[in-house]
Amino acid sequence: MRTFADLVMINKQLASVIRTDQPFMKWSTFKSIKVKQVRLERVFVYQIRNTGFLVEASHVMIGGLGCCWSIDVHHSEWPMHLAQLEKLAPGRAATWGQVMPLFFPDDGLTCYTTLVDPAGEDDPAPSAGLRLLVNKLICLTNIIQGRVLAMDD
Repeated sequence: MRTFADLVMINKQLASVIRTDQPFMKWSTFKSIKVKQVRLERVFVYQIRNTGFLVEASHVMIGGLGCCWSIDVHHSEWPMHLAQLEKLAPGRAATWGQVMPLFFPDDGLTCYTTLVDPAGEDDPAPSAGLRLLVNKLICLTNIIQGRVLAMDD
């Protein structure tokens, strides 16, 4: 297996191109090793400037089945908010108050700059933070689809 791994070649230039469906790896075949299926995954990580949002865009190529994209979104404060769920008793609810400003802060950084009423039960309309994130995801989607548009900060 080590000999096989040593002979895998990565085309770094092709691997860094965001819009390509060409395999960026090549390897020699051996009689003793039969490759049944190949899955190549490229992950592009973007920190949205001046926010706590991190976006991972993954391009997956599965030999013989085609290609697909997936996008994962993270925020630096989400683990802290979601930690409450780990100690939650069955049948109990988290005490988050207004969820939208908590998970999608208006400034994109922290909910502590957005007034959050812990007793509030009804969430307001989508926050500026959610709009900020969605606009950046739309820009990223346009790039992936080949529609090059100017991205603001």
